[in-house]
Amino acid sequence: MTLLLIVIATAYLGFIFGAAWYFEKRLSNVGFRRWMPYIYALALAVYCTAWTFYGSIGRAAESGFDFLLIYIGPTLVMFLWYPIARKLYYLKVNQGIGSLADLLSSRYGKDAAMGKLVAALSLIGVLPYISLQIKAISESFTILSGSASPINTGFSLSDPALYVSLIMFAFTIFFGTRYVQNNRPKAGLIGTIAFESLFKLVAFLVVGLIGLNSFLRDDRFYSALDRFTHQSFEMPTADWASILLISAFSFMLLPRQFQMGVVENTSERNISKALWLVPLYMLILNLLVLPFALMGPELAPGAKADFYLLSLSLQSGGPATAALAFLGGLSAATSMIIVSTLALGNMFSTHVLVPQIVWNKDKPLDRRIIGLRRWAIFGILILAYFYYHYIAVKESLVSIGMVSFVAISQFAPAFFGALFWKQAHRKAAFAGIATGFAIWFYFLVLPEILVLLSGDPQLLGWASPQLIADAMGVSVLSAATIFSLLVNTSIFIAWSLNLEATQEEENQATLFVKASSLLSGNEAPEIYRGSAPFPDIKSLLINFLGNQRTEKVLDRYARLNNIDWSISPTADSRVISYAERLLSEAIGPASAKIMISSVVQREELSRSEVLGILEESQKVLRLNRELSTRSEELRKATEDLRQANYKLQELTELKDEFLYTVTHELRTPLTAIRTQAELVHDDPEMPEEDRQRFIGNMVQDCERLTRLISNVLDLEKFESGSQKLSLSRVDLGQLIEDTVKQFQALAAKKGHSLRCEISAPLTATYADEDRIAQVLHNLIGNALKHARHDNGAVWVTAYRLDQDLKVNIHDNGNGIPLSDRELVFDKFYQVRNQTRRKPSGSGLGLAISKNIIQMHKGKIWIEDNPGGGAKISFTLPLYLQEAQMKNSKSHIDA
Repeated sequence: MTLLLIVIATAYLGFIFGAAWYFEKRLSNVGFRRWMPYIYALALAVYCTAWTFYGSIGRAAESGFDFLLIYIGPTLVMFLWYPIARKLYYLKVNQGIGSLADLLSSRYGKDAAMGKLVAALSLIGVLPYISLQIKAISESFTILSGSASPINTGFSLSDPALYVSLIMFAFTIFFGTRYVQNNRPKAGLIGTIAFESLFKLVAFLVVGLIGLNSFLRDDRFYSALDRFTHQSFEMPTADWASILLISAFSFMLLPRQFQMGVVENTSERNISKALWLVPLYMLILNLLVLPFALMGPELAPGAKADFYLLSLSLQSGGPATAALAFLGGLSAATSMIIVSTLALGNMFSTHVLVPQIVWNKDKPLDRRIIGLRRWAIFGILILAYFYYHYIAVKESLVSIGMVSFVAISQFAPAFFGALFWKQAHRKAAFAGIATGFAIWFYFLVLPEILVLLSGDPQLLGWASPQLIADAMGVSVLSAATIFSLLVNTSIFIAWSLNLEATQEEENQATLFVKASSLLSGNEAPEIYRGSAPFPDIKSLLINFLGNQRTEKVLDRYARLNNIDWSISPTADSRVISYAERLLSEAIGPASAKIMISSVVQREELSRSEVLGILEESQKVLRLNRELSTRSEELRKATEDLRQANYKLQELTELKDEFLYTVTHELRTPLTAIRTQAELVHDDPEMPEEDRQRFIGNMVQDCERLTRLISNVLDLEKFESGSQKLSLSRVDLGQLIEDTVKQFQALAAKKGHSLRCEISAPLTATYADEDRIAQVLHNLIGNALKHARHDNGAVWVTAYRLDQDLKVNIHDNGNGIPLSDRELVFDKFYQVRNQTRRKPSGSGLGLAISKNIIQMHKGKIWIEDNPGGGAKISFTLPLYLQEAQMKNSKSHIDA
């Protein structure tokens, strides 16, 4: 199976290169923007790594349900994520933030030492976590390939994890380091990570369902389930609270989470979708963990608990299922490696390496900065690979991950203080982070080093972390979490309350804490006075951003702010602030501050002046929002007026057409009557037979005139509300049969069949019998008119439907198009269609019928007729008692 695994792994890695290329080209298109909230939410699921894919099953097998705490923590975070992510998005856009190190460095006075500390400690804390992914790739390959022993005793060219690491390095530098700006979204990267999140979810579900189907047919599953339910998994409160806390902090602060959640976010609108999609994703991914944890000891007693998924998938589904499980784990591991190495490489190069070259102004540095990032990423991958081989060999996936979680949690006090506490001080944050990491190192790293060097973890004697944890009655992990965060937070708060901040630190604190109120702004307000020759500022930007990028951003800024650089030789504080932000995106806030200071003589503003600027900015933003709202209201009002005017014009045209049609209908019989009357008058000798025929024709035309005038008058009464109904007890079935009999002669003359189909007697109801008869005449007459010319058929059905009586008039003609089914009841319908066919009536029959039915509180509509033709239906309420009739009549008369 070794060759098969190599082929499918290579094919998968090649596929994600193709996917990244596709997303790089497509995600920037307008048509893809509606999918960005979902892509953003899936990208946040990079939290679920090989630890989730493999390690959750191992932890469940050993400790029960406590593996869920790792996902409950992030789920609880999502309740608070929107205001935090919204503020971070603003800071990313307006402060040039590209990493957690940038954030804390910028907030605490643009301090270079803070950036270096966060970058270095992030690398130390997360390096074991990256090695965990390499370990998962190597050992999963070893298990499925059937090797005698895993390749974990030293460097080996036959280790597949080595080549996967090198491919991930190529992917990361190609799709993650193309731009000098750290915080520029990378469509190919975020699209690929979202795809891998979706792939590992589908892979886990498919493998899990196949395994579950096999387990349910095995009696050992039920015995294992019974043992599990009766097994005691006691866990001290401090232990589960610690895991919950560090998993929540890590979801926000891990370099890969900050990269996906903040740096790669392209819009504030993306955030809200993640609030429910991310918890749902984690819930689905963990649904099938327990069955594998139960059956692992039964079916694979000699296998590692972390890799029960692979062993059991091979047994339950064969090589294909095992290969899918392997690809799912590979996807989970590679996505974490890509994003973590990119984020750490950016941080380390920006805050440790780049400051060593920023003073070299002799030639552009943009390509050198990108080169340093790529070397940093390569170095991190190599360090993680050797850490896996020489240190992490014997550790479980979960234990390595939890060590990193505790390390990253040390940034939490300074992080929340940076965003929400103005008094948070730079030295306090620095001391708290450094002390917390020292305690973390003492409890969780130093014992491993002692074991590696001497084989004895108890060299520390009574101060051994294990003895301290035993004395507290908690695990070493919980003891490390409690001590490190308690001391860290205490130092941070106590020092902040007793130290005085510098002016720049106060200004940055104000900008960060009030960030949400400035969220709609396009740029951060300037926080110092100063000026500089514009050529110096431009030269500085070209040195770090390159000539093409500099020209582009300055041209855009000039157009937005109506500036002509040729007549503005001096850059004011707004331009300088903008330039500093651009530099921050490339070289970090601390180095950007130093570079700007080298060409600008600036004066810091006082805190009250900064507050005044912020208040003024807020007023401008409020006015802009009000103006936007008013503009939208005006646009809607204009559209409403336009629609009303269009409707008025349409009604005017319809009125004119209607009057023309009515006039035409009146003139036609009047002309016929006059012509025939003149013939009779002028020819006293006319044969009696011809005379009687002409007189009969005149009588018919008079009746036609009477009907037309009556219809117009009836319609006017209905629409004006002056029409009254004369209600009485009506046998609707008998009324239908009588009406059908009246039309039998006309039907026979046309060669049509006309029948009445009422299978059961209809309950009598109260209605206006004459008006309902008028409706039946109109509908049956129309049906006979529109039935087929040859073998035409019309039939009427009626029955009781709950508290209504329903009548249907069918014909076998051409039917009524779906688009016209509402229009046929419009009194202007036939007028609108004169160009298609000359109407044989005035076009008022259905309009009058609709009014009559509605006055009876019934409904009339066109239904689908499965046999073809038209089917018009109406209902009448069933009034069985006198009181119902009176109430309805009084309502109608009113």
